[in-house]
Amino acid sequence: MQQHYQRSQWDVTGEEIVMSVFSGSELLYEPISRESRDRVARVLKTFRLTGLARRQYGELSQGELRRILIARAFASEPQVLVLDEIYEGLDAQARRETGLVIDRAAAGVCQIVMTAHRPEDRPSCITHIARMGGGRINAQERVSKLSPGKKCDSPKASTGAGSNDRPESARSRQAGTKGYLFRAVGADVYRDLHGPPVLRQITWTVEPGQYWSIMGPNGSGKSTLLKLIYGDLVCAAGGRVDRFSRFPEMSVRGARGRMGYLSAEFQASFDGSVLVMQTIASGFDARVGGSVRIPDARRSAAMRILRRLGLESACNRSLGDLSYGEARRILIGRSLVHRPSLLLMDEPFDGLDEVGRAAVVSLLERWVSPRRSLILVSNHDSDFPHFMNRHLTLKEGRIATVE
Repeated sequence: MQQHYQRSQWDVTGEEIVMSVFSGSELLYEPISRESRDRVARVLKTFRLTGLARRQYGELSQGELRRILIARAFASEPQVLVLDEIYEGLDAQARRETGLVIDRAAAGVCQIVMTAHRPEDRPSCITHIARMGGGRINAQERVSKLSPGKKCDSPKASTGAGSNDRPESARSRQAGTKGYLFRAVGADVYRDLHGPPVLRQITWTVEPGQYWSIMGPNGSGKSTLLKLIYGDLVCAAGGRVDRFSRFPEMSVRGARGRMGYLSAEFQASFDGSVLVMQTIASGFDARVGGSVRIPDARRSAAMRILRRLGLESACNRSLGDLSYGEARRILIGRSLVHRPSLLLMDEPFDGLDEVGRAAVVSLLERWVSPRRSLILVSNHDSDFPHFMNRHLTLKEGRIATVE
């Protein structure tokens, strides 16, 4: 459902999205009863979303929109609640609060059916688990103790890499020795001309060999920062943004040819009827859509990516025929196929199972180089590969910490 809103870009408020559950559609076509309005107000208060009720869809972050849609699911007080990867895009506090609301609902008359790839995303109310593969239920089990799933070890822990175990070439690199891939000075960014800035006074430099992990609460500006870097958004007058110091006269379009980009919103913009091979090859031209004619060299590069992602057999299928996780891996492949100098990834592991996550990490390990840089946004510590060597935290649109 979130992808539907992302594709449609409707002019609706957070409150109207929640209210639409009573019309049986994604949009509110007619006024709802006072009783239903009161119920919407209660559920918005329960999820601490009252402050987002009157904000327009376009002003919401991905995590904020996710929370609004979760509130929508609860507003009708359903007897059966079906939740698909409900925690994707939520920060730690929002995940905890949502889990408590799910547990309270399950303690009443509501039956919970949910999908999850992360064991830690299992609320304590879950009593049975069905494990699926190849379109079949392969195993069923009863949860013996009503407790949340155990947290998976992070890639850092599983590989033995940590803050004191970074690649020597990255640690020893001195600032400014190889120029920059991105630089912002005093940058303010607005999503709405009449609203406050989403990013405030951003001053930050990304150099080759730096692999940045970015975290922060929902609405702190993480996705907006990546859009600024990619050129989808511009900074206000008085600030400055530069890309690729080696090419000072390069246009934004030219710079995109040296970058790879992935986000849930970006994934939603792709036409599901386009073939997988065309989708991956479009990464060479930094455009959304399929390449009608693909040169042999590009086709070979795309096939190598598909093999490493375990999706070689999907090359002639349509993107819309794949699962969300398979499509996500295709878009990750697209972001890497042209071997970019700067890679921007917004929650890339959402929707991926353990096999898919391992394939993507392996692909990234092949890509890393002293000449390149990765900026990865996530709400999960365990999503950051072991080679990450820089960290930035955003809070209320400002840089809170840099490590």
